[in-house]
Amino acid sequence: PLTTLVMGAVPATHAGVASGINNAVSRIAGLVAIALLGIVLTAVVSGSIERAIAHAPITAATRAVVERERDQVVSGAAPHDIASPAQSALVARTIRVAFAQGFAIVMFICALLAASAACLALDTSLRRSTTAPPPAR
Repeated sequence: PLTTLVMGAVPATHAGVASGINNAVSRIAGLVAIALLGIVLTAVVSGSIERAIAHAPITAATRAVVERERDQVVSGAAPHDIASPAQSALVARTIRVAFAQGFAIVMFICALLAASAACLALDTSLRRSTTAPPPAR
């Protein structure tokens, strides 16, 4: 729909330029959105894991492993060198819950952006008039 709108809004002589700009903006917007949503996801997951580990009944050794393997933990993988299977299961569950929370927040942001876009699309005051202006007297 956006491409149709853009192509219909420009004269045929500028169709190539309009198409190029439309494609470039679309790709850049997608890349920026993925980067920003990735940052939000990482921040939420990291904060959630930190809070959960701080209050979880885990040993100091397990806590040290989680801190040492922070990059691995934030990427979604539980550390393999936790000695106790019960502690390892607790850390793995904590990571799964953190990712679910992060995913829910990112999807909420996406829903808000989609709803905002729908509101803008429905706003008739933003539409350009396609009728000719009245003749001057």
